Amino acid sequence: MDELKTLIFRTDRIGDFIISFPFIKSFKDNFPKSSITLVSSVYNSRFINKFQFISKTIPLQSKLKLIPKIIILIKMIFLLRKKKYNHIIILDGKMRSFFISLFLKGKNKSILLQSKKIKLLSKFFNYKTVLNTEIQSQTKNFSFLANILGFKIDNKNPN
Repeated sequence: MDELKTLIFRTDRIGDFIISFPFIKSFKDNFPKSSITLVSSVYNSRFINKFQFISKTIPLQSKLKLIPKIIILIKMIFLLRKKKYNHIIILDGKMRSFFISLFLKGKNKSILLQSKKIKLLSKFFNYKTVLNTEIQSQTKNFSFLANILGFKIDNKNPN
């Protein structure tokens, strides 16, 4: 079986990455031949680089001014378009991550929606989605997304 190239967006705070850690680790355990590239914040990339099951971390800078932000997004699109991904998974639910993913080559695109703004767009572009509501826990939302992708999350293994 060929290597599965997987791109995961988790560009928010470190606590959000920690909450999504069981999902990402379980994905790798269920698809051991997967190569995971994780797009993260600049600050978090130093921490995330320490995990051996993540093949590569790409820090996404976020500037406050509009023009530098657009330039950074365009550079990120060109950087990521060089590869074709089997899975593109957006865990942060950010509009910028969704926007970048629209221009990438991927067989399966999935998103954990944290914003109702992109719900309609995600349906239009045929993303597999889970709407993140405050009614249920993040763990349940990740479990729903894992089921859509065909695996179960191992929450019992703290390592």
